[in-house]
Amino acid sequence: MLPIDHSIGFHPSLKDMAKTFQDGELAILQGVGYPNPNRSHFRSIEIWESASKSNEYLENGWITEVFIKNHVQIELDGIVMGKNSLGPMFGNELKTLDINNPDKFIKSSKYLKKSTNNRTNNKALAYLLNVQKEINDLRNMFAKKLISTKKFSPDSFSKALYQSSRIILSDISVPVIKISLGSFYTHSN
Repeated sequence: MLPIDHSIGFHPSLKDMAKTFQDGELAILQGVGYPNPNRSHFRSIEIWESASKSNEYLENGWITEVFIKNHVQIELDGIVMGKNSLGPMFGNELKTLDINNPDKFIKSSKYLKKSTNNRTNNKALAYLLNVQKEINDLRNMFAKKLISTKKFSPDSFSKALYQSSRIILSDISVPVIKISLGSFYTHSN
């Protein structure tokens, strides 16, 4: 074990992660909970993602709130990799892309034609045309910058890490990439 403190540590195969932690570039949250839990997984997830009190229901995730309070405005705020929810990036204020594979995003979004006339008085149509433009802009950015890297093992978490590393190494300006490590369902067997 590579010790973190007197009772917990990293697996020996995680030497690089342990060094990143020691360098102050990695945080670990352990034993997250809240007082008087109602045992609802769904409510617990909402509390974690919004950083709310257990009797508080918020409109935005905690990362969304950080962006709003700091008036951050960039081309792409975050990426959600895989079959996940927006998590702490939920809310209407962030520009978040939910994809499994950047190459498939580039390929499939090519079918989205570029609109030649974006002027309309219809608010719903104007919104759709704006989303269409943003998708085209993101596709162009990904197509220009995305690189390949060394592949990871074939499980879904490793695939998400692989795709995330490609985005980071491509210098695509996105401050948040969310991936999930799932399959912790413990109610059976």
